[in-house]
Amino acid sequence: MAAGLENTAGRSNRITTATTTQVTTTPAILDGLLIPANLVGIVNIYDAITDTNEIVELPAAYPAGPTPVGILFTKGIRVKTASADEVVVIYRNA
Repeated sequence: MAAGLENTAGRSNRITTATTTQVTTTPAILDGLLIPANLVGIVNIYDAITDTNEIVELPAAYPAGPTPVGILFTKGIRVKTASADEVVVIYRNA
């Protein structure tokens, strides 16, 4: 696990394409994100099972590295990537 991110449940989801990914449809805590290279496109993260209720938006050129978050998502975690950036979503059940 990257420095600065703790994930006691060991759940993660690796995204590598421009897509919308429903990481989980149950309440969860987004522990953080691991971004291996600076982002090319925008990454939006929603507390939902649709593209509504945006909680986090990472801009293009967001720097590589671990990004601790620690936010409760009550409806689920949905991630939309605008380009083929690699983003590892680290979460645990709430």
